[in-house]
Amino acid sequence: FQLVESIEGVDFTDFARDSLSFRAAEMQYMAGNCERAIQSYGSYISSFSRGAFLTEAFYNRGECHSILRQWDQALNDYEAVLGRGQSQYFVRALEKAAAISFHHSADFHRALEHYSMLEGRATNEEQRFEAQMGALRSAYRIKHYEQVGNFGKKVIESSRAGDEQKAAAWFFMAKMDFERKLYADALEKFNAVTRLTENVHAAESRFKIAKIYLLQNEIELAGELARSAVQDNSNYPIWVARSLVLLADILVLQGDTFNARAALAAVVEHFDEDPELVKEAREKLDKLIKKEETGGKEDDSNNEEEDFLREEGPR
Repeated sequence: FQLVESIEGVDFTDFARDSLSFRAAEMQYMAGNCERAIQSYGSYISSFSRGAFLTEAFYNRGECHSILRQWDQALNDYEAVLGRGQSQYFVRALEKAAAISFHHSADFHRALEHYSMLEGRATNEEQRFEAQMGALRSAYRIKHYEQVGNFGKKVIESSRAGDEQKAAAWFFMAKMDFERKLYADALEKFNAVTRLTENVHAAESRFKIAKIYLLQNEIELAGELARSAVQDNSNYPIWVARSLVLLADILVLQGDTFNARAALAAVVEHFDEDPELVKEAREKLDKLIKKEETGGKEDDSNNEEEDFLREEGPR
């Protein structure tokens, strides 16, 4: 600026400085020189705290950080745009801040906040639906029961939702009910999942349905459903294995230790995706073998059901 200011007759105002500094950064941005653009925008932002182009500078610098996969810096810039209030960049910055928070920062509280705001600021129905799905997934990740129910219902009722999205909404709500031991509600929702999809959510839902009937002491029905889960979950080995362990628990309660051992042995010998599950199956198998070797006598428990079954935590 000193060179220009030294020219006689030139009145180089603050606005002119502001504009020239921003245009220099914008030229780098438009040319795709993101590293230089980031430096130039940074210089502009630090030099003009009340600059006329600050919102655009923050947004464009955020775009460059995104291109360079510098997610933390990009998020900070997009949120700076949001902090400056309504503008032509507000909704776009909000959408990108939400996506980065969820997919890259794994800050699901932050993602829920951004997606919730985006639902109300969306400029079209597709964007609103994507915001609802994003908020639902974020709420599920942080176990926000109320918001899972709130956004789950919105997704199910949306004309934009296909069967897969509706199934996901039913599944997330079912999981929240299951964790709170609202088994009747969870059962209804897990069944809805299996009617809408054959994906991994359906596989887990079949397992959970059998588990609920076992928890409700409907042993025979639980056994039938566990066998069906083993058959129907063939595309998802983890849920085949978990269903086999569950089936073994049920067979023990029915006095069929021979087939219980076979189910557990199948997991131990043929499944290695989840070491903790294999360890659980091996421990139960060893216990059955030891029990048979001692003639059915228990060393440390008078309650076979309580001793053998392990209450399942959230998975």
